[in-house]
Amino acid sequence: MPNTQHASIASVEISTNTNSARVTYNLDLSKPITSIGRHPSNDIVIQELVVSAFHLQIVYDGDQFVLVHPHPSRQATANGLLYEGRYIQGNEVFRKSLVYGDVLMPSRMLCNGVQ
Repeated sequence: MPNTQHASIASVEISTNTNSARVTYNLDLSKPITSIGRHPSNDIVIQELVVSAFHLQIVYDGDQFVLVHPHPSRQATANGLLYEGRYIQGNEVFRKSLVYGDVLMPSRMLCNGVQ
């Protein structure tokens, strides 16, 4: 997921399973934590109902980016997350070091192709 083509620039591309548009956000490497959610106080704000107010964080520890779900200020998200094709339940604690090309989407679980 992070764009490591330039040492001082990292980015994350985000879409949801209710909107096929993908938006790229640059990550501020001077900030160790990037919060993602629907609430306007997040660093990355995604105005879609499948995204919780405080959905997840990306933590930069100096040499890697770590996805943290759910957002540490919450015990769960309403709709979970799709990570590399695996559905992460809204109440499932999930931490994963990200690598270039990882795919994640705040989303609702798909059942038989129906949202």
